[in-house]
Amino acid sequence: MKNRKTLCIIALLIFAMLALTSCQSMGMLSGLLNSSEASEIEESFEESSLDDAESDSSEASTDESDESAEDVLNEVSKEDFEESKGDSPIADLYDYCIDSCVSIVCKVVVETPGIWGTTTEEGTSLGSGFVIEGGHIVTNHHVIEDAKEIKVVFNDGEEADAELVGSDETCDIAVLKVKTDRALTPVKIGDSSKVRVGEEVIAIGTPSSIDFAGTLTYGVISGLNRKLEVTNESGKVLKTMYLIQTDATLNPGNSGGPLFNMKGQVIGINNMKLISTYEGIGFSIPINGAMEIINALIKGEDVPDSDYATTAAYLGISGANVSNVREQYKLGNDVPDGVFVLSVERNSAVYAAGLSIYDVITKFEDVEIKSLEALKNELSKHSAGKEVTMEIYRPSRNGNTGETMKIKFKLDKAG
Repeated sequence: MKNRKTLCIIALLIFAMLALTSCQSMGMLSGLLNSSEASEIEESFEESSLDDAESDSSEASTDESDESAEDVLNEVSKEDFEESKGDSPIADLYDYCIDSCVSIVCKVVVETPGIWGTTTEEGTSLGSGFVIEGGHIVTNHHVIEDAKEIKVVFNDGEEADAELVGSDETCDIAVLKVKTDRALTPVKIGDSSKVRVGEEVIAIGTPSSIDFAGTLTYGVISGLNRKLEVTNESGKVLKTMYLIQTDATLNPGNSGGPLFNMKGQVIGINNMKLISTYEGIGFSIPINGAMEIINALIKGEDVPDSDYATTAAYLGISGANVSNVREQYKLGNDVPDGVFVLSVERNSAVYAAGLSIYDVITKFEDVEIKSLEALKNELSKHSAGKEVTMEIYRPSRNGNTGETMKIKFKLDKAG
């Protein structure tokens, strides 16, 4: 009986607790707990709710921020891409540049020697070029060399007669002026001093035939300041050039055409004449140096010394080391070591300056000369047209005592 009463009490307590949980928790609990404990529980619930709300708000804000930043990034990237490149950057670059590119067709007279005399016939030569400010056309000198008639063919096929404004063989630059009323689109000139190996480039020209006008080739800058010696058929060095190297394909007819960077700026003038025996190795005249020559030709001024092309100097003598001919020519002990002059070309600058056979060259530009090899080495450091000073010793003749003298002259051009 006592156990039943105990069970009933326990059951009543359970029901009471369940009833309490279904009521207002804080109001009911405040009656069971003291005021301090109830206050702490209320504050705990309030802080927890506030933290949860802030957390939810923060997460929502972060999601919105991330989404917003992503949208802005996508918009900017898309805008930049469409504005600067489009779907095909090379194609866009070509479209941007092509109207400034031309073909050069020249009528030349070819003379062929034979056993019955020299025969003369007309032929044509083909090259490339580009328009610059002022309506001038730039190409290579060797493209228009010996031309009797010059025509410029524009990208749309329209032809125009052209006249030669000026050209320079050493720098291989020629400037033309076309007779046309059409509006010409000049290229933008870049800065070849800022070109780096590995930069992408395109070349536009007319390889092989006018049917291939406007041909584009693509490549990179392979090297800078490449030294090339241009020689004649006998191997004699005529000039030295320092050029930009590229692997963009250049074929006969590309001479005089522009080399563009990816901004559509001309950084070089292609020169096929130097590369006919190589594959994947092309050379281009740096535009900075070329523009100095171009501006001088347009103004009718003397062409300044070029930083990319120098014509080999020519002395116009033959000689031998004094040490090798001293006994043969019975040279006395008063004759110093140097180059003993055996012959002097009469039409040379050094002959006009007073050098004669049997003179001994002892100094060239204040550099002591002991041998023919030393003289050749010093001569190679100077370009044609430069004024130099040479010290010579003239042995005693006709009873006269030997004497030392200096002569000044401008170096002749090798040819």
